[in-house]
Formats: sequence, C-alpha cells, structure tokens
Amino acid sequence: MNRIAPVAQAPFSLPRLLGWARQAVQGIGGPFALVIAMSIFTGLLSAYNAQLIANFIGQAQGAAKPPSAQGFNIVTMLLPQDTAWTAILFAVTALVLIGFGFANRVGARWFDIKMLQRLQLRLHDTLLRMGPAYHGAHDMGENTAVLMQYATGAQPALRDVLSFPFVRGVSLATAIVFLFYNLSGVGSQGVIYVLLAVLLIVLPAGGIWLSSKLRVAFSAMRDRQAELGNAVVDSLTAPQEVQLMNAGAQRSAAFKNRLDALGRAQVQSTVQSEISTQFQAAVPTLLQIGLILWAVFAVGGDAVQAVIGIYLFVPRVVQPIQELVNFYAQMNSAWPNVEKVGQILEMPLEVTDSGASTAADLKRFDVALHELTFRPDADRTILDAITHAFEPGKITALVGRSGSGKTTIFRLIARLFDPTSGKVTIGGIDIRDLKLASLRSITATVSQFPMFIEASVRENMALGVPDASDAAMEQACRAADIWNALAVISPADPLAAPVPRIAGKSGLAGGERRRLAIARTLLSNARILLLDEPSTGIDAMSISKILQEFRNQPDRTILLIDHDMELVRAVADRICCIEGGKFTAIGSPEELLARPSLFKTLWDARRAYGDNAEFEVHGSVPVRPSGAGGPPPGAVAAKPAGGAATRPGGAVAAKPGP
Repeated sequence: MNRIAPVAQAPFSLPRLLGWARQAVQGIGGPFALVIAMSIFTGLLSAYNAQLIANFIGQAQGAAKPPSAQGFNIVTMLLPQDTAWTAILFAVTALVLIGFGFANRVGARWFDIKMLQRLQLRLHDTLLRMGPAYHGAHDMGENTAVLMQYATGAQPALRDVLSFPFVRGVSLATAIVFLFYNLSGVGSQGVIYVLLAVLLIVLPAGGIWLSSKLRVAFSAMRDRQAELGNAVVDSLTAPQEVQLMNAGAQRSAAFKNRLDALGRAQVQSTVQSEISTQFQAAVPTLLQIGLILWAVFAVGGDAVQAVIGIYLFVPRVVQPIQELVNFYAQMNSAWPNVEKVGQILEMPLEVTDSGASTAADLKRFDVALHELTFRPDADRTILDAITHAFEPGKITALVGRSGSGKTTIFRLIARLFDPTSGKVTIGGIDIRDLKLASLRSITATVSQFPMFIEASVRENMALGVPDASDAAMEQACRAADIWNALAVISPADPLAAPVPRIAGKSGLAGGERRRLAIARTLLSNARILLLDEPSTGIDAMSISKILQEFRNQPDRTILLIDHDMELVRAVADRICCIEGGKFTAIGSPEELLARPSLFKTLWDARRAYGDNAEFEVHGSVPVRPSGAGGPPPGAVAAKPAGGAATRPGGAVAAKPGP
C-alpha cells in the first residue's frame, strides 16, 4: 500500500534560487527591467508625495521648518518652501500616482503572466526532452503537479528574488532619507542611533527568529496532515474488510486521534503566525508612538512638520524590512515546491543535441552497432559489446526474453539515451554526430502502447508530419487497414474521427489504435522503422499486409520485436537472438529452426503450448507457470507444408519475398 509520507523540509538555498530565477526571466529581461523601473519610480514618487504632505501641514501651521542638516541639502532643494506650491505639487504627484500606479499594477500583472507562461513552457519542453531514466522515476501525476501547481507557486518567488533588492532597496533607502530628514528637525544623534539599531538589528533579527518558529509549527502541521492522510488510506482502502473484522470503532478512534493531533498543530501554527504578525505590526506602531512623544515634548510646537514626517515614514522604513523577513519565511515554507521546479530547470538531459550532421549528409540508411554496451548502473549490464549491421530492405527480428535488451536497442538507435560505450551508426555516421531533429526525422517507431493526444485522427496523424495532406493521410490509413473503421465513426470526414487519449474510453479499440499508429508511421516515410509488438490486436493477414507496405522502400531498415513467433517466422528475413547481453544466434528463421537457438526454443514452446499460452524461458528451457493447461512439452504441432505459418483461427501468414 502506498502511504503518504510527511513532507521533508529541505534547506533553503539562495544561490540556487537566484540561478533558477535567472533562467526563468531569460528572454524577457527587457520587460522585467521595465517593470522594475516602473515599480522604483512609483515608490520614489509615493515617498515624495508623502513628504509634501508633511511639509504642507507644517507650513499651514506656521511651524518652523527642519534645519537643512548635513547631507539633506538635495532634499530641501526638491521641496517647495511656499504653501501654495506645495499644495499644487502634492495634487499633481497624487494624480500622476493614480495613473502610474494603475499602469504599474497592470504591467506587473502582465509580466507575471508572461513569466509564468515561459516558465511552464520551459518545464514542458524540458520534460519532453527527458530520457527514460527520469520518466521511470517520476510519474505523470508528479510532472503534471510540477508543471501546473508548483510552477504557479514558484513564479512569484523567482520574480521577487530578483526584483526585491532593487525595488525594496530603493524604497528602504528613500524612506530612511526622508525619515532622518524629518528627525533632523528635532535634533539628537542619540535618538537616531537608537532608531537605526531598532530598525536594522532588532526588527529583522526578531522577525527571522519568529519565522523559524513559524516554520517548525507549519512543518509539524504538514506532518499531522500526512498522518491523517495515512489514516484515511488505512481505513478506506478496503472498507468492507474493516466491516467484516468489526474494526470500525478502532479505525474511528484512530482517525479521531489523527484529527485531534492535526487540530492541535493547527492551533499552534495559528498562535505562532499571530505572534509573528503582531510583532511585525507592533514595532512600527511603538516606534511611531515613542518618536512622536519625544518630538513633541522635547521640541514642542515647532516640531509639527517633523512629527508628521516621522508618523508617515516610520512605516515606510519598516515595510521593506518586514517584507524581507516575510519573504524569508515564505521561501522556507514554499521551498520544497519551488525546489521541484528548480530541479527540472537545472537537470541535465540524458542526451545532448550537439551533432552537426543532418539527414542530407546520409547517403544510405543501414544501421550498425559497434561494440555497443549499455549498463544502467554499475551492477547491471543489459548489452555487452554487441557488434552487428542490420541490412536495408530487410526485416530483422530481435528475439529474447523479457528484459534481455531488445527495447533497449531500439531506444539506443532512436537515441533516447546514449550507450555506456560503443556507438550506433546510420550510413556510417555516428548518430551522436547527427542533429536530433534529423535523426528523429528518419526514424519512426510503432511502440507497444502508442501515444495519442485527445484530438482528431487528422491532428494525431500530423504529430509526425505536420504538413501532410489529407490525401496522404487517407492513403496511409488505407494501407494500415483503418480507413473503413474511421469512416464508420465519422462518415462525413473520417479524418475528423475523435481519438481518445486512453484506450477503451470510446471510439477506436486497441487494435484499431495500433493500426492508426502504423498509419502514422507509414505517413512519415521514415527510412528506419522500429516496430515493437506491432501485431498486438491485429490479425495475421492484416499485419503481414502492413509489413509488406513497409518493405516498399528498398533502402528502408526495419527492426521488429514481437512475441508471436509464427509472425516472426513468416515475415522476418533475419533473426537476432539476444541472451546475456549478446547476440547468441543470427540467421534466417529456417536456419535457426534447424539448429539449437533461442528462437527454436520459443518456437517449440509456442507450438506446444499454443499461441495464447503463458510461459517463461529459464535459460533455454520453456517452463509453464504452475497450474497452466495445454499439452506437455514436446507435443509440437506439425508445421503445414509449404513453409506457411498457421495462426489461431486458421489464418495463414505467408512470408513475403525478400
């Protein structure tokens, strides 16, 4: 049973986050700089507008102006000394702020949308290029969550980690300048030093300390949520079994205990959150109270402008510091999800597209393996120094037990991953020297479980050949013997027939889907065909006819994997038996049947047990699973005269000529 594990809290890494953020804004640096510039300008104008309010009130009260202290001459020059001009400038800046603030918010939102789209597109394309090793370790549900859910949550963090130093840094510096400008009106360097210590040391240190407590509390709450999920899985995986064991009360009590534990963790996290929030809110208020009281009682009525300035700018100084603390807390909490996005952004591909040759450089399309070795890990060898050349214009079948490396050879030829050593050549050129797009353009695969998108036949056919005409699609469908079935589903336009993503939903049956995949392969006109179990769900006469269509290109190299030994005997020109990572026997079907070989073993087993019987091969001995029926080993049915292979139901698959 799969249990829901508690979420491990990964350590936050700012350098990695910065690296991911740079990748996320790559290609949209111009709009990003523009949004930052707009935000900085809006912040500066807002601070200037607030200082105008303080000056206007002080001027209206007739209070003495703050002295022009050392370092504040530029600020004094930027502020009008006349009440009327101050009021006019305040009104103008306020109106500009309304319009510019609107443009800034719309622009920032537009940028967020574009950044998220580019991030999701980059993740989507990277996942498409990942090899079997990655996709074997990460299922579709996890990848979908990363692409849709985690990317949406990661985008603001990746944006902020780049924009925060600029936007909040300028805001903080501006607010400090205006705050100390106003404090200079009431004098006392000691108060300024105390204020600096509170703002730059006590506030961030206290906020970070409380954030660490908050992180622990939320981690505990997530663990309790995971435990509650486990309790649900335990109870509802087999509810009837719980009823039969009369364990309902026990499971109810266990579930209640998990609910209570989660409730306590939620209360604790709420308390910690409120403490952190109140600390953030209380510090600027306490500073305002203390500074205003000090200014009024220490200086008196002449401090009106300074008091107003202090009141307005203390929160503006505190806000960027609070946002820094909050950003740190949020990143610690969201880091596990952000890291999943970042791991894909920085993950190296199993295959690098570094080749310079193209399909135009190929003069022939024979495939050859040269000392080909593949070890997925140090303790396991799947292919061991195989050397062999596959002839164009022939069908070569690969025969071997499950896991022997047949599909691995296909994947190495298609370059889904690279060999541990050795090489694969096409027309004498190492496929690593070919551009991937060129390699894939001359290679086509019919897999055991062909991929389809939830769309029409036309759109699915166009996946391999985007510019194919309807006439070419129809010809390929007729050759694959699927056109009539499509016409039944969609009489007016067979190519508009819907294709479900998952077999069995509606419309095309499993065998028909495979025919459609074969039609798509025929449409591609590829020179190298890799056919993995093409006969599944298709009758013998049809698959023989289809394979004959594949032979129409004399320079086409065709490799076949199929469990049906009669089909292999009927259509294959040569057979390569693979055992222990090597080709142990190579020859025509008749040659291999005339001497001991893995193909003869499998042939005899199929003839003895029936085409649909289940059996395993241990070494060279076919062994039936316990309890399976059928004739005993050695009861081999006679082969019909003439070399034809009899299939169940009386269908005979005649071997086409070479």
